Amino acid sequence: MPELPDILLYIRALEIFDSDLAAFASAPTRENHTLKRALTDPRILNGIGNAYSDEILHTARLSPMKLTQSLGDEEIRRLYDATRGTLERWIGTPAARAGGELGRLLSDRALSRLLREDWPRTLEELEKRRG
Repeated sequence: MPELPDILLYIRALEIFDSDLAAFASAPTRENHTLKRALTDPRILNGIGNAYSDEILHTARLSPMKLTQSLGDEEIRRLYDATRGTLERWIGTPAARAGGELGRLLSDRALSRLLREDWPRTLEELEKRRG
């Protein structure tokens, strides 16, 4: 299988707001990493960086050093709830910020970092640029 460009790895990561508990549980436990690494790896979970991971782990009452494959059902539930809650509190849902599939594309942190000012952040900004 040909190797994917780095930017496409972000697209394959789990979208937190599009996943249920079962899908969320399988993403970080496919490989055995520390929770901190699993949360901040954009190939595993999309949209969580270092800034949010600490708050998520604190809210879930989990150690950043705990290995993902040693998580129990209750710990996975706490991590799932804390992840969704933290992201909703700080950045809102993608649909609320920009709307549907286009919203997820516009709010993609990987693309916005790569393209910087050339990347519209909202539907309004996109429409304004189209002129």
